[in-house]
Amino acid sequence: MNKILITLKPLTPYFFGGENTFGDGKINYFARSNYLPQQTTLLGMLRHELLIQNNLIGTDPIAKEWKLLIGEDSFQKLNNKFVDDFGAIKNISPVFISDGNIHYTTQTLDWANYGLEKDEKVNNCAVMDMKIAPVIVDFFNAPNDFVIFENYSKSIPSLLVNNKPFDPKYGLVSLWVSSDGKNLRQWDYVDPLEFEDTHGFDNGFFIKHEQVGIHREIVKRRDDKGDFYKQVFYKLANDFCFAFFVDLDLPNDKEFGSRIITMGGERSFFKMEVTDAKEKSFDNIFDKKTFQENHCREHDVIILTSNCFCSNDVIENCLFTINDDVNFQNIVTQQKNAVNYVAFQKGGVTKSGENLTLLKRGTVLYPYTGKTNEVEKALKSDAFNKIGYNKYLIINK
Repeated sequence: MNKILITLKPLTPYFFGGENTFGDGKINYFARSNYLPQQTTLLGMLRHELLIQNNLIGTDPIAKEWKLLIGEDSFQKLNNKFVDDFGAIKNISPVFISDGNIHYTTQTLDWANYGLEKDEKVNNCAVMDMKIAPVIVDFFNAPNDFVIFENYSKSIPSLLVNNKPFDPKYGLVSLWVSSDGKNLRQWDYVDPLEFEDTHGFDNGFFIKHEQVGIHREIVKRRDDKGDFYKQVFYKLANDFCFAFFVDLDLPNDKEFGSRIITMGGERSFFKMEVTDAKEKSFDNIFDKKTFQENHCREHDVIILTSNCFCSNDVIENCLFTINDDVNFQNIVTQQKNAVNYVAFQKGGVTKSGENLTLLKRGTVLYPYTGKTNEVEKALKSDAFNKIGYNKYLIINK
């Protein structure tokens, strides 16, 4: 078993498709790339690369025993069960961002903006200087005359930011955090001359790249004026790249190494480097200290370090949550007598019929006393966990 670290450095602006794309017969005139590749995108890239690097594209999947290398099917639901056998690919970690020295993952969602009044005024109105601080959740018992709904606790959450009640109009803030917990970064990169570093976080990673064009029929008709569209691609700032760990159990006669690859909806180019993980893993880089630095939580919490597919039992066994969700739909392939990778590369893909909703990475769960095990059971999914979902940490007070 080889534990490897894979880094992906974008060489061109990239586009990772989401729900709002130009495909599936839907005409959308504006499409924005996701910031990050889905875990299923990383899995698909690995399976495709293993075939390419071992000269198996175009061969008979059965005769050449593809399933020993990449499994028989992509990640999908078959016979009411999610596929969890991908041949030599035994485990994938959640994707993170790295410059080779400092590693970043998404920060927990229990951080918020708060306003400080400045001395100057504009049109006789106070000017607010926005800062960030951790959200402190405390609980108090409701008075006897307070209306309590059935199955709900009498404990009521009280949210404090900078020692004052949380003001929803300022909102929560989504950030990235370094593995030591000391550096926070925003998502979007802005011109350094315009970036103000007084908010409590550093400049971001993702540089927006906009492209406009026109859709026209290949065989042009006289009345075909085309449809204008706009796409938003992204690039990564400076020396940053995507990174993830893989447990790979290759057969003796197979290989997998570094090279230039294509990935994403527009087949963008990435420099893929494959190195020995040197006993490192996602879990020992991003551990409890990552999320405890500068944050004092008064109660036991479960922090989701990846997107999670789970049942409603998660929420039902929690006294309080700070969460968001994300849609999930993936491309599916199956090995029959052959796989038409030419059509696949030209966009001839099939998406899973079921559109799922996952809890977003960074979600913070406050289980009821004695219900932590029940929440863990609801978060358990071997198939999703194997490809980098359903990862979490328990932090005790």
